[in-house]
Amino acid sequence: MPVYAHCDNCGHDFESWGLAFDESVDSTVNLGGNAETCPNCGHVARIMEGKYNLSPEGMEIVDAPQWSRDLIIRLSPKQRHRLSTTVQWAQTQASNPNADDARTARALEKSIEQNVPAVKPWLERFRSPESGNLAGWLSLLIAVITLIITVTSGGDGISGDELERILDETVRAVQSEQSPATLATPTPPEPTTQPPMPPPEVTELPTPDTH
Repeated sequence: MPVYAHCDNCGHDFESWGLAFDESVDSTVNLGGNAETCPNCGHVARIMEGKYNLSPEGMEIVDAPQWSRDLIIRLSPKQRHRLSTTVQWAQTQASNPNADDARTARALEKSIEQNVPAVKPWLERFRSPESGNLAGWLSLLIAVITLIITVTSGGDGISGDELERILDETVRAVQSEQSPATLATPTPPEPTTQPPMPPPEVTELPTPDTH
């Protein structure tokens, strides 16, 4: 599993090129005081610190400062189960013509915020432009949750930057599936038409005695 680093100068999070966790056997690792050059700006970046239990099933954070915890986004089996259950329920609701789409969207958003708090800023950024189209927003939320479950299913974590990149790609893919023609095809000019006929004058409207 990768070890992550954070650059205080430019805010870039990245995988360390010099350190990595070996999860092939059960072990406990202590990290502290390590640094390497940030590939984004060239300044010195801090490598995550703390105590971690490693096993073939994944990694457990025993004790680590918050900034190191924030570098790793991973889900426990219970969190994955809760997300999976919410997605299954939402998919069932999608096939119900009487379902409340707004309620379904709120349930999906709440599940993300409670189980993957690191996604909340991303959620806020994309909520406004998509929320006007509830069907599209629901499709996007379901795709995002499914993606999060998939990339964390092995017990490994991913960095915040990596998650955001994957989420952005998911947004583009979902939007492309919803409106493929509008992304590459220019809007054709309006056809030339004759102006509409004006409505008849009030005196020309038929009366009850007119046949």
